Amino acid sequence: MSLYQLKPAFQKILRPLVILLNKCNITPNFVTISTCLISCIFSYLVFLNKDLLIFVPLFFFLRMALNAIDGMLAKEFQQTTNLGAMLNELTDVVADTALYFSLSAHSLVSIDVLLLFIFLSNLSEFAGLSALSISKERRFDGPLGKSDRALFISLVALLSHYFTFQTSTMNYVFYAANILLIITIIKRVKNALS
Repeated sequence: MSLYQLKPAFQKILRPLVILLNKCNITPNFVTISTCLISCIFSYLVFLNKDLLIFVPLFFFLRMALNAIDGMLAKEFQQTTNLGAMLNELTDVVADTALYFSLSAHSLVSIDVLLLFIFLSNLSEFAGLSALSISKERRFDGPLGKSDRALFISLVALLSHYFTFQTSTMNYVFYAANILLIITIIKRVKNALS
């Protein structure tokens, strides 16, 4: 089970806003690039100020909404382009990497453990994309897909805002997440091949 499976219900809520944005001639690529820029700015602010960790869950929710909006604008109003598909994948990786790395400034987790988490997160997205060349279908399998990682990092940020954890304790939490990421990668590869 992955949060990605809740996407259709989420899109239904966003549809009126998507229709309005289309009427205002807002393009999917504009939403995609703007979302990435906003993500990088927010990540830098979190890097500078630990107090902003409390806003990470809200920001992830906003980003998920914007990511859904650009896709809906593209698909429902015939604005899909190869450039848009590339931007969508690339900017997601850039935005996630920036936000994950912002945690390094606050000694929440050891840098080597965090870097492994970032590497495996990006590798899982690459595995999902690579499936396109084999099965003509991108893989979004969990247990730690993009939406699930957003929930995980949101919980880490919230808990770290309200409580003080030893770095070693948080390392164990990220060890578990890294194991789930390895399972996610294996699952995406296996399902693509089958």
